[in-house]
Amino acid sequence: MIMWIDLWKRTGEEKYMKEIETSLGFLLRCQFRDDVEDPAVRGAFFEGILPPDGTLTPGFYFRDIATIYSVRAMLELMRAVPGDLHYIQY
Repeated sequence: MIMWIDLWKRTGEEKYMKEIETSLGFLLRCQFRDDVEDPAVRGAFFEGILPPDGTLTPGFYFRDIATIYSVRAMLELMRAVPGDLHYIQY
């Protein structure tokens, strides 16, 4: 998403906005919401899904880098598109 935002800022071409919207949707689907039971992961982003290991442990792969870059990408979007972002379809 950071790359698409940079291209959009440099060129102003609307074709990059579609890629930004797709990326934003992906990021938001990888984020744990407020209704997650474990408070340690609320708002965090998972990096991948692991295959079942025979236990009841959720199979999410976490690394800080997934959350760091997701937040950075959304911050870049907010800086690039000032004002209300309600028109972005994700």
